[in-house]
Amino acid sequence: MKRRIYKSGKARLYAILLRSLLCLAKAAKPTKASKPTKASKTTSRRQRCRIRRKRRLCRKCCPSRKRPSRGKIRRARKLPPPFPQLWRSTDNSTVLWDPAAPRPPVEKAAQLTEKECCGNFLVQENQTSPQQLWTMSPGIQAELTQVSIFNDASSSGSLEAIIAGDGSFVLRIDPGTTGTFTDRNIRSIHIAPTENKAGVIEGKYCVTAFFRLGERNLGQRVSDRDAELA
Repeated sequence: MKRRIYKSGKARLYAILLRSLLCLAKAAKPTKASKPTKASKTTSRRQRCRIRRKRRLCRKCCPSRKRPSRGKIRRARKLPPPFPQLWRSTDNSTVLWDPAAPRPPVEKAAQLTEKECCGNFLVQENQTSPQQLWTMSPGIQAELTQVSIFNDASSSGSLEAIIAGDGSFVLRIDPGTTGTFTDRNIRSIHIAPTENKAGVIEGKYCVTAFFRLGERNLGQRVSDRDAELA
């Protein structure tokens, strides 16, 4: 006969503690995530598509669906409103705005031309009358004229520039300095010494004028509707 071994109180306590630790370890161990069940053969194709993880639609059985693009959404470009145009109603009683066909602007544009005249001058001792430097024809009108006169530093005295246009203007220029005057309509320029016995005066001058050569019509094409309004 086998001999029974009776455990003492400490041995029984150790066995109970070991069992409790094993139970706690099993309870704390994470359980594996259950995999989704596979669809049975009896399920339809559309149900199988829904069971998939990514929820993608099957091309054969499910209807097509447009998905939004991952990039930036392009918005429709707003066009500016058209230039309005006048037109009359059928009974010619009211004037309305027609934004469909813009009316070309009728403006007069001119071409400006720049002309420049430069040279030297010399005033001697015996010269008493004013010396003419520049003049303009009576039939031509300048839009803008600029006059620059330089009195050389070697000159024995100062001089006066008499500028005639819509009004008269006198410009005094000392030796070694430059005088400048700008006006819209200058007709002539004369110089004269300030003193009777000033000696020899020499220097340079430059005249820049802008002329309007001709005019042209920008809006020459007129529609039938505009002709009726005129």
